[in-house]
Amino acid sequence: MNCAQRFMLRTTAENRRAELLREPKTLSKTQGELRATLKNDDRLRVEKQALYQQIDAQRARYDLWQRLSSLIGSADGAKYRKFAQGLTLDHLIYLANRQLTQLHGRYQLNRKLAGNLEMEVLDMWQGAMSRAIHALCRTARDSWSILRWRWLCRIW
Repeated sequence: MNCAQRFMLRTTAENRRAELLREPKTLSKTQGELRATLKNDDRLRVEKQALYQQIDAQRARYDLWQRLSSLIGSADGAKYRKFAQGLTLDHLIYLANRQLTQLHGRYQLNRKLAGNLEMEVLDMWQGAMSRAIHALCRTARDSWSILRWRWLCRIW
């Protein structure tokens, strides 16, 4: 190895040594900065915890009101009216079925699933076959009308 190569090697080694001596100081400084950042983050999280709880409480209230709004519906109250009429119809069907069971065991009323305020007749002698009221044969429709009339007279 010649003299120039040794000099280059020595200079490179000294530069590397200087870098390695500076590295712990740089790492220590970076570590200190990161610790300060984490400590500040922890402090901010504690300070904001009450705000997060308040946001969660408001979100729960919002969800409740949103659900109520979806049930009530529009500003003119049409959706709520249908909902209330549906509850009334369900109760009337319950009362009618009690009366129909006492009068004649063949027919029962049921609320259609697809229609909002529509009913259907279940023919219990035909295996609870579902029929629309207008689809009953003339005799069954007449007997249904008589039963319905007797039931209405008894209610009022």
